[in-house]
Amino acid sequence: YDKKWSDSLIRSDAFKKPVDHHNPGTMPYDGKDIVAASAKVGAFAFPEDAIKHLGKFETVPYDADARAKLPPELQSRAQPVDGRLSLGKTPSDPQIGDVRISFKTVRPQIVSVVARQTAGALRPYRANAGDEILLVEPGAIEAKTMFKEAEAGNGTLTWIVRGAGFLLMAIGMGLFFRPIATAGDFIPMIGKMVGVSTFVFAFFVSAALTSVTIAMAWIAHRPLLGAGVFVAGAAGLVLAFMMMRRTRRTRASRRAAA
Repeated sequence: YDKKWSDSLIRSDAFKKPVDHHNPGTMPYDGKDIVAASAKVGAFAFPEDAIKHLGKFETVPYDADARAKLPPELQSRAQPVDGRLSLGKTPSDPQIGDVRISFKTVRPQIVSVVARQTAGALRPYRANAGDEILLVEPGAIEAKTMFKEAEAGNGTLTWIVRGAGFLLMAIGMGLFFRPIATAGDFIPMIGKMVGVSTFVFAFFVSAALTSVTIAMAWIAHRPLLGAGVFVAGAAGLVLAFMMMRRTRRTRASRRAAA
């Protein structure tokens, strides 16, 4: 319910108290990216995909000279404020529905590129594995450094994906075995024990299956490491099932004693 600038619409019809909090239903202007069509690195054309790798943006100040280039219908209500184009009655006191527009650019600069030179242009290089490689970094950087940084970034992303896969598998396993824990809730002590056992079992099974999946992908390129991870994952599965069997035996003996 506080006034603030936003790049996207804030729907006021979803407010808990929509009365007296009416926001605009549309954006009068959409953001737009304009990519240079004739950019070059030396004698080679610099494609749009490569240009988008450059993220060093500089603000282009909006001044009175730029205001004079606007269409007449906008000149009457457009004012330069802090380097931005302000469309509102009182820029110092903006109201709901006012518009503020800013401009940014990527200026010509020294860049380092790893790509394929073909037909006078720089294009992505297709590796033997089928992946396309196009590395662009601002400044003068050695190729070895660029490859190392790309490998490090790819490794980090890979482990993030693996972690997300393990988390989803653990949640799925937990939900799969949830009915077992629910069945034991009729007796508080047994229900609590079954719930903990089910959680531990789902965790070990998920960790083991994740390791086996990773190992199968590694065996072709890293046979020793992949085989080691596969054995560890298989051992984890065996351990998890042994723990589950021991838990069942313990519950059965307690029931017999009762």
